[in-house]
Amino acid sequence: FPVTILPQILNQLEHAKAHALQYCNVALEEDTPLDLLFVDDMAEAAVYLMEMPRSVLAEQQNLIHHHINIGFGKTIQAQRLVQSLANAVGYFGKIVYAEKTPNSPAIPKSLDAHRLARLGWTPLMSIEQGTEIVCADYQIHRKNRIKSP
Repeated sequence: FPVTILPQILNQLEHAKAHALQYCNVALEEDTPLDLLFVDDMAEAAVYLMEMPRSVLAEQQNLIHHHINIGFGKTIQAQRLVQSLANAVGYFGKIVYAEKTPNSPAIPKSLDAHRLARLGWTPLMSIEQGTEIVCADYQIHRKNRIKSP
């Protein structure tokens, strides 16, 4: 999923809250699985891999895959993520998700992060913790953008 999905949803939820809307439309299907990783965890994983001896990394490579995906390792349903964002923003109206259609794009696959996990790395930030931090950061920067000319 594009990196802009969280700010887009936050913006929609804040707009709905500010205008006391009874419902907020979200451009995701309710059961869409999302594989999200907090940016600090991404950086930590990259450093972890860069500091690892090449011989250890070579053991994880095979003829088919020469890369190691950095991912959370499990998905979160869109409904759970959006509800978490709504709670953080303070929007308590109804959330309306995109309807499934025969032409809906294929559900994105989760990154296969099992090789990274076998190397001993796991993310530190839970989805809920990351959501709270992203919401707080978004609101701070949004306020700063509103104040600037």
